[in-house]
Amino acid sequence: MSFEPSRELYLKASEIMLCAIEIYNKPTFAYRDETFCILAVNAWELLIKAKVLADTGEKLEILYVPQAKGSLGFKTNRSGQPVTIELLRAVAILNASSKVVPLAVEKNLEGLVEVRDNAIHLVNTSSSLGQHIYELCAACVKNFLELAGRWFGMSWQDRPLYLLPLGFPKFTEIDVALQASPQGILDEYLRKLFEPGEIDDDFDVNLKVRIAFVKAAASIDPDAFVRITDNPDAPEVRVSREQRREINRLTHKEICKKLRE
Repeated sequence: MSFEPSRELYLKASEIMLCAIEIYNKPTFAYRDETFCILAVNAWELLIKAKVLADTGEKLEILYVPQAKGSLGFKTNRSGQPVTIELLRAVAILNASSKVVPLAVEKNLEGLVEVRDNAIHLVNTSSSLGQHIYELCAACVKNFLELAGRWFGMSWQDRPLYLLPLGFPKFTEIDVALQASPQGILDEYLRKLFEPGEIDDDFDVNLKVRIAFVKAAASIDPDAFVRITDNPDAPEVRVSREQRREINRLTHKEICKKLRE
C-alpha cells in the first residue's frame, strides 16, 4: 500500500479533534475554552491540508512556503524542516478554483484562529467571551464532522462528539457594555463575525445555546409523553414565535421556493 500523506493528516486531525472535545467537556478544566480553540485550529489545519494534498496528487511541496522571490527552495524552521502554509492560506488554496470550503466554515475558522492567537500571545478575559467561544466551538465540531465525512468518508457514529455546555452562568442572557480594551475588541470582532449572512443548511458560523432551570414536579409520570389534549389538568407547553423562528429560519417565500424545486 503506497504512502498517502493526506490519509495520515486527516486521521491525525480526527484524533486531535477528539482530544479537544474531551478536554472541553471536563468541568473543572479552567483553560478549556482556549485549549479547545488551540487544538481545534490544529485539527482543522491538518484536515484542510489533507484535502489540498488529496486534490493535488499528494504533492507535499504545495504546502511548503517558498523562499523570497528570486530564490530557489523553501523556507525552513530552526530544526531544518520546511515551513508550511497556515490554515487560512490552505483554505484560500482550496477555494481558488471552486468554493470547496463554505463561507460559514471559513468565518467560523477565522473566529477560532483569532481566539487561538489572542490566547497564545497574551490572554483572553471577558465576561461574555466564554459564551461566544462556546457558540463558535459547537459550530466548529458540527462543521468538522460534516466536511470530514464528505471529503474522506469519516464516520463517528460510535463516538459521542458534542460539547457539553458546562458552566451554566455563562449561558444566561448577558448584556455587556464593551470597553476600549483588547478583550472588548475581541468580543466585538466575534459579534460581527456572527452577524447573519448567507444561509447554509449544513454549516454554521456559530450555534447558540440557551439553558433554563425548571423545577421538576414530583407527581409527573415518568412515562408521560407529549401530545395534544383537551384535559384541563394537563401541563401546558407554549412555543413563542421567536422559538419557532429558531427552529425554522426559512421565510414563507423561501419555503415556497424550496417546495417548487
